Amino acid sequence: MADREGMESSIAALVFSADRESTQILERALQQLGIKAQVCLAAQDVREALQRRDFDLLLLDFDEAEAGSALDAWSGQGPNSSRAVTGFARNFQTMTQEQRKCAQFYIQKPLSPGLVNKTLSVVRDTVLKKRRSAYRCTVNIKAQAGLSATAAAKVEKLFAVTMLDISLGGACLKTDQPMPVGSAIRIVFLLPETKDAVHVTGKVVWVDRCGITGVKFASIPPLEKSRMEDWLNEHDPNATRVTLVDNPNEVREGPPRMYRN
Repeated sequence: MADREGMESSIAALVFSADRESTQILERALQQLGIKAQVCLAAQDVREALQRRDFDLLLLDFDEAEAGSALDAWSGQGPNSSRAVTGFARNFQTMTQEQRKCAQFYIQKPLSPGLVNKTLSVVRDTVLKKRRSAYRCTVNIKAQAGLSATAAAKVEKLFAVTMLDISLGGACLKTDQPMPVGSAIRIVFLLPETKDAVHVTGKVVWVDRCGITGVKFASIPPLEKSRMEDWLNEHDPNATRVTLVDNPNEVREGPPRMYRN
């Protein structure tokens, strides 16, 4: 059985529907998945809820007259790649093209508890996977960086830098000398604990007056990327954990099996 308690408690869903039967089915499924939900009956309630806190999931009844307004309020929160919209309606064709584009998942009414449970399980796992890919881990790693005006340039200026955080997509660095925004950068560092070497190339995307520098990664060798991803997952509190589960009534040879929930 996977350790999901801390992982799932951080997911919040916003449900917009006045259909009592549908909301009851959705609330039961969300509760079983460990997802906290808030139900709104009007678009104004959606706007007020979004001002008070962040939500990961929007479950939107497109049969409601104010569905478009509720979706506008959700979209107005700005880009967030890990959020997801699940739409439900009696007829998919009633949804506009823009609404279909915004809803990553769709369930036809009347809602079936079994189908809702399966769909929302996929939705939850999708959100968590996207969230993990963007996870930034705070670190204090001494590294070497080579800087050039363009990626094709052969002459590099070398820097000693300190990495303050890292993700699969980029890093935040502390440097003694300013790095020009737009410069191509190459960084070599060792992952803590494992001491695996990682070589990345990327671009300087921002610099502040204190020398803190933001780097977006462009390339990491596949094997090193895999090791880095494993290391990040070990430090990510939202990552899925695998524990050993054995059936005491089963007689067999060999080591116990691993199961992932």
